[in-house]
Amino acid sequence: MLLIYRLKFYFGLSIINFGILKAYYSLTKTNKLTLKELEELQNNKLRQIINYSYYNIPYYKKTFDSKNIKPSDIYTVKDLYKLPILTKSDIRKNIDDFYPIHKNNIQYSNASTGGSTGEPLKYRVSKFSSEMSFAILLRGWGLGGYKLGDKVVIIAGGSLVGRDISLKSKIVDYVLNFRSYSSYGVNDTLLKQYTDDMIEWNPKYIRGYASAIFLLAEYVYKNNLESKFNIKGVFTTSEMLLDKQREFISKVFTSDVFDTYGLNDGAITAFECQTHQGKHIDMERGLLEVVDDDGHCIYNQEGYILATTLMEYSMPLIRYDTGDIGILSDEKCSCSIERPLLKELKGRVTDTLKLNGILIASPIITVLMGKTNVLQYQFIQIEHNKLKIKILKSKNYTDEDEVFIIESLTSHVGNIVIEFEYVNMFSIEDDKKHKFIINMIDEKC
Repeated sequence: MLLIYRLKFYFGLSIINFGILKAYYSLTKTNKLTLKELEELQNNKLRQIINYSYYNIPYYKKTFDSKNIKPSDIYTVKDLYKLPILTKSDIRKNIDDFYPIHKNNIQYSNASTGGSTGEPLKYRVSKFSSEMSFAILLRGWGLGGYKLGDKVVIIAGGSLVGRDISLKSKIVDYVLNFRSYSSYGVNDTLLKQYTDDMIEWNPKYIRGYASAIFLLAEYVYKNNLESKFNIKGVFTTSEMLLDKQREFISKVFTSDVFDTYGLNDGAITAFECQTHQGKHIDMERGLLEVVDDDGHCIYNQEGYILATTLMEYSMPLIRYDTGDIGILSDEKCSCSIERPLLKELKGRVTDTLKLNGILIASPIITVLMGKTNVLQYQFIQIEHNKLKIKILKSKNYTDEDEVFIIESLTSHVGNIVIEFEYVNMFSIEDDKKHKFIINMIDEKC
């Protein structure tokens, strides 16, 4: 049966989009390269995209000239500090200047980010880059044991699965041996439909938003359905995965959980292997930096994640500020994979609270809540000195956890009003990712 699934996958994909298979097999060649060879490959691609951008993209021509920088000044990744950091605001204000001035045959599609700050970012994705992105995704799942043609269920919101799954999407899913479920407005009735279908179909892997998979795991646990599943691995993406969530999902499905990081607009991705010492950064499609406040690359400490697209000629982004905070490791993983590690993902720069005039960023809250027996949480700032914390308890949660949260927060910001609300589940609305921090003060401004 597995052979049939694989033949269907190869044959179907060669008809639907042979470029993905071509990209996948190009990755089998780069997989054999040493880290030094991968760095040389990355530097070659960097020089090409820099040179192209200077002569074809008006924004970079203006930027380079204003800084008195020539394309030849950016020879390796280590030279990128010479260039300014590109923000979403820069792109929005100068969007027409990011398109190539010369007509070419680059096939592309229009896309946009989810707009977590209230204003989506529109960008272009070339067909070639998109094909490589999907091929890299398949390779990344391979670190968790996935093989082409294995059954995969996907449960997520709009960025992965639309609210209404189109006929075309269903055909593609059939060819790839995927089955997709929307997390929009998910409740026990929908979860029953989903689990009944999954049990009958018997998938090997689950992929989706951490919050959506957690809801699924909760339903399975509450209804004693664990023995009905035979899951080999779970791939979480698009949201912060809490340690307690990882433990719970792994326990319910008796399988390993592999967290992933991806940014389509920045063309950067990173996948966990079975050692879980960090996420292996893909180097073929994009370049990932972690920098300090001065824009210099740093290791083993928190910094801002920047992305440079290496294969995107329809709209190159160079030193693009992703809005994410992470830690880049200079250590090698104990596995045999020759790629650098994104050791930790700490959250988003925009996820902040300001209580009594003191700023608290998401990394602080992530560390704080990681010390409690909380499965899922949400911090909502209602007033300048008032905070509501919604909590989904684990079975080990006690009043001491609540006291610990209060004492930890007040020791940072002084006296504030903290209101706790304990919930049985967090609903997913409007196809959006779960937000750990909501600042209603900012939203009123």
